[in-house]
Amino acid sequence: MYPTAAKLVAALGFAALSWIASRQVSPNLPEFQSLGRAAEVTAVIGLVLGWRISGRHAGRGMAEAAGIGVTTALAIVFWSTLIWAGYEMLDRALAVRYDGPLEGLEDMVSLMLDYAAYTWPGLALPVLGLGSIVMGLLVEMVSRREHS
Repeated sequence: MYPTAAKLVAALGFAALSWIASRQVSPNLPEFQSLGRAAEVTAVIGLVLGWRISGRHAGRGMAEAAGIGVTTALAIVFWSTLIWAGYEMLDRALAVRYDGPLEGLEDMVSLMLDYAAYTWPGLALPVLGLGSIVMGLLVEMVSRREHS
């Protein structure tokens, strides 16, 4: 739980990577829909998950580092879509668009799939995929340097 250079690099790197990847989603959004603060919120998610996942698992070797980077990226996509779908579901619930809580949760899953679909085509997934591998390797190199 203590701070390390690897955790700091992971947090800042995945925050930046998340921000860049989320900005790539913009061309895929439906007409009249904007990102709003999505890039900033996604960067905060990347910051937290970079520290908690990639930073925590640093020092296990270069082979695992790439996998840990990809795992961190998948977690960022999952939590980002969950948060945005939850936000949209609450907005719709306050507008009384659901007959009950189960209908709202079902719609939230549908919204998550819709939001995930906005990542393709375009550069969002390639940026996130390749960037997460590079970040995983970079975090591992920092961890090795830190312990040498």
